[in-house]
Amino acid sequence: MELYKIKELLTVYFEGESTVDDEKILRKYFSGNDVAPELEQYKRLFAYFEYAQKDTSVVKDNLETNTKAEPLRLRYAGLAIAASIALLAGIFIFNPETTNQNDLGTYEDPHIALQKTKEVLQLVSKYMNEGTDDLVYLNEIEKTKEKFIK
Repeated sequence: MELYKIKELLTVYFEGESTVDDEKILRKYFSGNDVAPELEQYKRLFAYFEYAQKDTSVVKDNLETNTKAEPLRLRYAGLAIAASIALLAGIFIFNPETTNQNDLGTYEDPHIALQKTKEVLQLVSKYMNEGTDDLVYLNEIEKTKEKFIK
């Protein structure tokens, strides 16, 4: 085929506007032995595409042979899932720790309840103060900005 035609097809190919027939022409040209020296760099590219196309056909053949065993695998997978759900349901239903719903973390003694509440509030206050320490720098930035913007 004429060299300028191949170059035009390559341009169209790399722009993503080539047709299937154009790509067949390019694959046929680059699989031959009479490739122009300035286009020799594309020979490996099209050889790889040819190799990849053959490689995927092997995967398709393997998938087609494995689909016959698929219903059996799905049946066992479904049984395994059902058994897992039944096991988890049994653990949660018959677990003595989850059946006692009366213990809600309450305290009988009001002094102990007050002490625990103070501890929790101090802990929350500590974390809140740590989070606001960095906000002091924002005030400094705001003051400096106001000096320069006036």
